[in-house]
Amino acid sequence: MKKLILNFSTMKRILMLVGISLSLVFTACEDSENDIVDPETELEETAFAENVFTELSFDVDEAVDIEGFDNGRVSNRFQGCAVREIDIPEDGGFPRVVTVDYGEEGCESGRGIIRRGKIILTITAARGEVGRQVIQTFEDFYVNDYKIEGTRTRTIVSDVQRTAVLEGGKITTPEDEVFTREASRTFDQIEGADTPERVDDVFQITGSASGTTPEGNNYTREITTPLIKSRLCPWVTSGVIVTTVGDAQRTLDFGDGECDNVAMLTTDEGTEEIVMDFRMKRRFRFRK
Repeated sequence: MKKLILNFSTMKRILMLVGISLSLVFTACEDSENDIVDPETELEETAFAENVFTELSFDVDEAVDIEGFDNGRVSNRFQGCAVREIDIPEDGGFPRVVTVDYGEEGCESGRGIIRRGKIILTITAARGEVGRQVIQTFEDFYVNDYKIEGTRTRTIVSDVQRTAVLEGGKITTPEDEVFTREASRTFDQIEGADTPERVDDVFQITGSASGTTPEGNNYTREITTPLIKSRLCPWVTSGVIVTTVGDAQRTLDFGDGECDNVAMLTTDEGTEEIVMDFRMKRRFRFRK
């Protein structure tokens, strides 16, 4: 088995980009004389999207934990380097608006993630209330220089389940490539629900996504084996995602539960190991 190490610091040496959406995609034109994307690159993008967006969902959980405030506008430090501003109606009710400002220079999380810009959250009801929604939008928001856009609505279904729907999702790379994404996710809490601390929370994630590449290629993506994500680990630790374009498929297997940044890529050419990061690198092969 070949081991592929993805060194994301070499991105600027890449000659050209092909479309990869926030979800895994690949070029479907098998008869084209143009360059085609390397399948390892396709799966690398899938890993990037899943790890980044799941980590951001945990940030949202922390940001909206504001039950201690009654009314007015409150500002405080958040995650050590961001500023959290909370707007609460005079009656202390809802909706409430939370703005998390990571600044223009960026905020280092210590997990290899640098955020900058703002996340804006509109909260419709009290924490834990069934039907409560947290509507998440972005203002000039970047993760490791990748611009993130869209509206993500999270809904509390029960004590241990919530859904997340992404509409108008878009990622823009540092090279100005744009990928689109629409997605629906269900998060089932499988550990930590019986404790007040968040640090021991573990979630099982299911759902699907679709979108387009910069070249206009459409794709669909399905979680065929539920993903597992713990707050104690920055990576998705297990689960399988399959992306389909036309009759072709690519599969990414996140592993057996160990907290590491290793995943397995399977294409019609075989299986390879990839090392995940919070950046994406472009590599190309050429049809001869």
